[in-house]
Amino acid sequence: MIVKSKKLRELSWCVLVSMIGCALSMHAQTDTATVIHSPEVYLSGTLPVLYIDIEGGKEVTSKETYLDATYHLDAMGIEGIDNVGSADEPLPLQIKGRGNTSWGKPKKPYRIKLQDKASLLGMPSNRHFVLVAEWRDGAGRLNWEVGFFVSRLMGLAWTPEHHPVELVVNGDYRGLYFLIEKIRVGKQRVNIEEQDDEETDPDKITGGWLCEIDNFVSKDYQVVLHDRTTKKYIMTTVHSPEILSTEQSNYIKDLIKSTDKAIYCPDKMSIDWEKYIDLDMLARYYLVCEIVYQIEGFSGSCYWSKERGDGTKISFGPVWDFDTSMANWPIEKFFYEDQEGDDITNRNHWIMELVKYPRFQQRVRELWQEWIDSSAAQVRPHCSEWVDRVRAAHQQDVKRWYEYLKEYSNIDHRSKRYLDHFDRRQLWLAEQWAKPIPVIGDVDGNGFVDKDDVNVLCSQLASQPVDTLDWQGANTYDDQVLDICDLVGILRQIYRQNHPEAQLRYCQALAYGQNDKAVYKKLKLIPQLKQDSLLMYEATPRQVKLTFQGVPEFSAFEFDLTSPTLAVTDVALEGGLQHHQLVVNQVSDSVTHVIVYSDGLLNVGGADSDNDPSLTITFRYLAENADSDTNSADLLISNIHVAEDDMTPHYLADAHIPVKWLRNAILGDVNIDGIVDIEDLNMVVNIINRNIDSALYPYADLNKNGVVDIDDLNDLVNALIFGNPFVDYEVNGVKFRMVKLMGGTFTMGATEEQLDKADDREKPAHRVRLDGFSIGQTEVTQALWLAVMGENPSHFTGDLNLPVEMVSWDDCQLFIQRLNALTGGNFRLPTEAEWEYAARGGRQSHGYKYAGSNASAGVAWHSGNSGKTSHPVATKMSNELELFDMSGNVWEWCQDWYDHYDEDENVLLVNPTGPETGTKRVCRGGCWYHASVSCRVSNRTKLEPTSRSSCYGLRLAQ
Repeated sequence: MIVKSKKLRELSWCVLVSMIGCALSMHAQTDTATVIHSPEVYLSGTLPVLYIDIEGGKEVTSKETYLDATYHLDAMGIEGIDNVGSADEPLPLQIKGRGNTSWGKPKKPYRIKLQDKASLLGMPSNRHFVLVAEWRDGAGRLNWEVGFFVSRLMGLAWTPEHHPVELVVNGDYRGLYFLIEKIRVGKQRVNIEEQDDEETDPDKITGGWLCEIDNFVSKDYQVVLHDRTTKKYIMTTVHSPEILSTEQSNYIKDLIKSTDKAIYCPDKMSIDWEKYIDLDMLARYYLVCEIVYQIEGFSGSCYWSKERGDGTKISFGPVWDFDTSMANWPIEKFFYEDQEGDDITNRNHWIMELVKYPRFQQRVRELWQEWIDSSAAQVRPHCSEWVDRVRAAHQQDVKRWYEYLKEYSNIDHRSKRYLDHFDRRQLWLAEQWAKPIPVIGDVDGNGFVDKDDVNVLCSQLASQPVDTLDWQGANTYDDQVLDICDLVGILRQIYRQNHPEAQLRYCQALAYGQNDKAVYKKLKLIPQLKQDSLLMYEATPRQVKLTFQGVPEFSAFEFDLTSPTLAVTDVALEGGLQHHQLVVNQVSDSVTHVIVYSDGLLNVGGADSDNDPSLTITFRYLAENADSDTNSADLLISNIHVAEDDMTPHYLADAHIPVKWLRNAILGDVNIDGIVDIEDLNMVVNIINRNIDSALYPYADLNKNGVVDIDDLNDLVNALIFGNPFVDYEVNGVKFRMVKLMGGTFTMGATEEQLDKADDREKPAHRVRLDGFSIGQTEVTQALWLAVMGENPSHFTGDLNLPVEMVSWDDCQLFIQRLNALTGGNFRLPTEAEWEYAARGGRQSHGYKYAGSNASAGVAWHSGNSGKTSHPVATKMSNELELFDMSGNVWEWCQDWYDHYDEDENVLLVNPTGPETGTKRVCRGGCWYHASVSCRVSNRTKLEPTSRSSCYGLRLAQ
């Protein structure tokens, strides 16, 4: 039963007769609208009524021109709603048409602008509202109300309020409408700092933007892009500000284009797009569209805003326009997918690409779970209340527009149908999101990305790119083939797993077959440090020779030499450069500026030159600081500029090549900045793609086979997976460091560089394969032994950084037992094979005779330089793995029993641990008391496990 308000029931018959007479009188006037739908006949009495009288009785026929009018809102005695104005004292407003498709219907939508702010239907005071009609949905615009309700539950920044009213225009009953807050910038709407029209201040134009992705061409300001997914046009309309200056126009175009470019990055591990878009708000907006199946979610009426500031991001929302949501097409698909048979096919923009990013997928799933846990159950009760609220007015609306709406009269049937669709939608989404997230880079399909995926893909790419039909997980660059670009994506995925906080830049890898000759020329000009050209001495001066590739092709170049700990004293030209002029200017204590040029712009010393052009630099310590940490001394070659024969500046502006002196560079550290990271990966990829001479990048050839190829990429990803090689521990205030080593295969024993000094104990040389392990960066110090054992047994004392000695193999076992109890670790002595592998430099080995050099003096304390005493650890140079004193200082106990090597040198030993029994334990590395020959990496000796001496100490392993 329909219960009308008391106010309507009390209208007398006389008043009705009078109203009918008035209506007949108006019918006789030809210059005003004909009124044939009397409010008193049609009003349901269950909703507030908005009366609008347009000046002169005119009808709204334009979406561009406002008409003057008056209004008043009759609350009809409904609790919680206030009257606004009255029939006797109406308030001024302006009205015009609105909408696109809906504007062409007989029942028109309107936009209204009040002269003064007012709170209508309990909404916050404002002047701007819209009146949207119920038209051929038959459910009282339940789709819109559910969309707005889900938006509020999802936590979007602002959601417009949406209230049903009955509308009377010029005395004519127009039926059931919905008064909605207009989407505008304001403190109680889109709450951003409003930007002035025609603003030019660079700081102010960074924010205050309210825009809409919309596919209807209008007279409003628009930025037009060609969508890369749908092959259609994206039209972004700027709503605020309304009139743009040239500066504003350029800013918004650049912003949208930059965002578009970042979104369509082929590397789906890229986070560049997150510099422009608020990930969380995007996920919330997307999820609203997905839950209510809003297939126009990112094509029509898609609003976004941006607050002022260079660091602010695009925030999607508020939601709007749910006419096409939960419609009659199959709902078992995602809203952004192609919708067969409807006129919006392939029109969703950006979202079709954004859904491919794992970080976006993960956030959506998190929010979906929150929705299921706390919000989804609220939808049906809310819908029941809504239908009860609008049922009577809907029936009157059908009566008013019967010719058009007679098929939509049963609101209960249609609302039930809608909610059944809604429930099916939620179940389907739950099924989809219960499935594992497809993992980009998961080539072997085991659910995660690891080095096995790299190995599989490398084997596929060894000859040529392959079709992706059976390799969808590997297609990280979102094209139709697997190539080097996909390998970059997998490597980046692995890197992010190990470094979740890393801010990775997009690694641009060129496709196969491209060879950028200009880039190749540039790279040839970068000074490269060759291992053999670095001449090291134990004391100053230290001389460094740099080779400049390709310089004779050019007339002049300049660069800065910078070092915080060393000063340049002499710069000399050699080889092809000796005919050039040299200018050296000491800019400061740490910066030297160098200019090299040829007389008369002659290209001197080209292909006919006897020697490669080279530059020799001599250094001294700064400030005569004898305690300088020479192990961390740097030289930075920067600000390189090159001129051709006409002296035109060319290439290499601001190239920075940091070089670590006084230590060996790390294989894989392609740009020689001291670490192996994602930047090295990008360089290796481009070296491969551009067929660049691998000699220019000696540390890119990780497997030392003479070329930089896909095998080096495989080795590099293992380095990235392994992460930071250093793990620091602390026991009772004493710190020590372990170094993680990647496993590998090496030749153990009397190898070629050892043969002239090797004895029978080191023969035969044999192949050994080891898994990864960790080893102490230094020998165990007296400080650490004291912290664990409470006493110091050493013969040499006075400095707790001296290696502990006078410890037997049995003493070491007790020390390790107590250390593990204190730390919860799994420390042990290294096996003999592990010790030699580490001393040789592991996978980064340069094949030295000693641990880190072919000359013992720089890396080992032995009888020739020790002064008959041990020395503090790490006072000599490290080896390739930054392990100190593996040659000299004190002998180091190993875990193994001693025995001669197996005579079958062709057997590959895997993780050997020595013989099962014996009488003596192995010791390695030589010491301060013995000659340098004993410090060789393959030399070995033996000692009873109870023996103690000032020559014997230990190094930890894990």
